[in-house]
Amino acid sequence: MPIPNELVDILTEHFHKYPVTDPVCFNNDMNYLSYKSAVDKCYKLGKKNGFDFYFHMLRHTFVTQIIRKKIDIKTAQMLAKHSNINTTMDIYTNLDDTDLIGVTDNLYN
Repeated sequence: MPIPNELVDILTEHFHKYPVTDPVCFNNDMNYLSYKSAVDKCYKLGKKNGFDFYFHMLRHTFVTQIIRKKIDIKTAQMLAKHSNINTTMDIYTNLDDTDLIGVTDNLYN
């Protein structure tokens, strides 16, 4: 998956320290967290703040932000590694009314 250039040095250093192939998750000290630890921390943080929060929600946020940045849906599908574009559009793209504001302003210019 493509990553922003700013993360290359951070991840290179991380993989020298932790040569693993698991998903990359860090604590505040930049030490490796297992996937299960990251999932548990997200869930507990949500509960502490009075709402349900699941680690998988970050995938939904990632895809939604791609679409909000006006990147085409096919690119979003490929980045999310969905085999079906309908999964990307119908399940992972979570737009709301604020995303519609101003959309038609320049439609006929």
